[in-house]
Amino acid sequence: MTNSEKIKFKELLKKECGFLLKKRSINSNSAMQDSQESANNQEKSSAGDKYETSRAMGQIDRDMYAYQLLEAEKDLNIITNLEIDKINQVIKPGSVFEINSQLIFVAIGLGSIKVNNISVLVISYKSPLYEQLKFKAVGDHVFFKNENHQIETIF
Repeated sequence: MTNSEKIKFKELLKKECGFLLKKRSINSNSAMQDSQESANNQEKSSAGDKYETSRAMGQIDRDMYAYQLLEAEKDLNIITNLEIDKINQVIKPGSVFEINSQLIFVAIGLGSIKVNNISVLVISYKSPLYEQLKFKAVGDHVFFKNENHQIETIF
C-alpha cells in the first residue's frame, strides 16, 4: 500500500467508526425515550407498590440508555477529532498497525469491524493492550496473550 492508500484506509476506518457510533447514539436515544414514555404511561392501580416499582424500573432503564447515549457521544467526539492524516512511525491514537497478520486501529473500543473486506480490530487508546504498545515502532516486540509478538507495520 502506498502512503496515500494508507491514509485513505485510515479515513475509511474513521468514517466507519463514526457511522457505528452515530447508529449507537440513535439507538440509545430511541430506547431512552421509549423507557421514559413507558415509565410515564404506567397507570396507578389498586396495587400502588406495583405502580411505583414499574415507574422506578422504567426510570432505571431510561438512565441506563442516557448513559449509553452520553458515552456514544463522547466516543464520537474522540473519533471526530482523531488525527489520521499522517503516516505514524510509532503506535499512537490514530495509528493502524499489524501484529500476526491482524490489523489494529487505535481509537476507541469498538471491537472488530470490516472495511473494504478487511477485518480490523478497533481498540481504545485507554486499553491495557494500547498501554503495552504505545510508542512502539516496527520491529519492536510486545508480550500479550502469553506470547511474544513483533510489530510488522505501522501507519
